[in-house]
Amino acid sequence: MIAERPLFALLVAAALGLPACGGGSSTPSEPGPAPTATPAPTPAPTPTPSQPAACQLKAPTADCSKVALRPQMLADDLQAAAAVAIGTPGAMYSEYPNRIRDLDLFRKKMVDDLAAKSMCGAWDFGNVTGDEIFVRSADGCVAEQYDLITGDGGVRVANKGSNAWQEGWGAPVPDPKPVFSREGDLTCSLPGDRSTFCFSIKNTRGEYGTDIYALLAEVLNENPQLFDKNDIVEGGNHEFVPAELRLPSWRILNQDGYIAAAEKKVRGRGFCGFVENGDILKIKKVSVGNMFHEEMDIVQNPPSGGAYVLYVIKDRCHNAGF
Repeated sequence: MIAERPLFALLVAAALGLPACGGGSSTPSEPGPAPTATPAPTPAPTPTPSQPAACQLKAPTADCSKVALRPQMLADDLQAAAAVAIGTPGAMYSEYPNRIRDLDLFRKKMVDDLAAKSMCGAWDFGNVTGDEIFVRSADGCVAEQYDLITGDGGVRVANKGSNAWQEGWGAPVPDPKPVFSREGDLTCSLPGDRSTFCFSIKNTRGEYGTDIYALLAEVLNENPQLFDKNDIVEGGNHEFVPAELRLPSWRILNQDGYIAAAEKKVRGRGFCGFVENGDILKIKKVSVGNMFHEEMDIVQNPPSGGAYVLYVIKDRCHNAGF
């Protein structure tokens, strides 16, 4: 029986050019090509659980029959988690009182704080908007759900007014946020998303208002055949007014052509966007991601008939709705 050589010895022999088996070797007349190094394989990343460990309990860790229930039993812990999220830099607007700016960050901070207390926190996307949070006690015996995010992005206090329901063990943990399909701009490199809340940014320049104004001005100047410059809507203006983000109120001769040109222009300048219902331009920026989208009214249809150029900044929605 021939004994197997240790793997280490084989590797050393290979590295030094020694024979792997017994016997001598002749001196080569010319050195051979240097061996190509084989890169070490990249280890597969450890899968990140879609939910905290407490959300994955298969059974309570205590005798729930001995747990004395009281209304809003988990409200204090939830409110403490909300305070952590609110205090996280970048999570809230500085210019708008009590309004969430980075919705994903806000949600994550709340869930992480609950998980640090061995509790389960999971946002419920059963209504798509994900404005309610499910919370379960560390022992699994108590589950409550709270409607914490208002329709304009504010944060409600976790109390009787926001408590949607309370149950014992067996209340299912909501599924993770779904993967939404793309809508509107199917060429966009960003994944699809859906809005939880929108609020008015009228009478402001918004985040993208100045950039989009300049791009639409280019569309008007580059496509004169789409407009009648001698026909403006009643009360409108003939000229560009950049300081006020006002476009000329020209009559649109080819509305489909105007919309197509506007969509092509913004998509070619780092934005994703589309026109909804023939007049509302929805915009998000690739470099910003799905944190929000903004909406501008770019067509007006007066009672007298026809379609005319308009530019009015209207709303911002978190997260982006397309």
